[in-house]
Amino acid sequence: MDFRKRPRLSDHSPDERYRRGGTIEFTIAEDGTTKDFVVVESDYRYFADHAIIALREWRYQPATKNGKPVAVRVRQTFEYVVRKPN
Repeated sequence: MDFRKRPRLSDHSPDERYRRGGTIEFTIAEDGTTKDFVVVESDYRYFADHAIIALREWRYQPATKNGKPVAVRVRQTFEYVVRKPN
């Protein structure tokens, strides 16, 4: 992966410290961009939405077949640990 933006976290967390997570399925296109996002699993929709916002800006080295770039479907799991400042 050539470029990685981090998902934005909410200031409105329900607990002082908690873990959340989710898995996003998406396509890495022939040009290394990402598209066709599907939330496979998520503890909290807000985090899944912001994971997708970040993934839209990620860039990958595309997969190849017979020396030519090809699109591939992948899954990325995110885990968030949120701690409120004291």
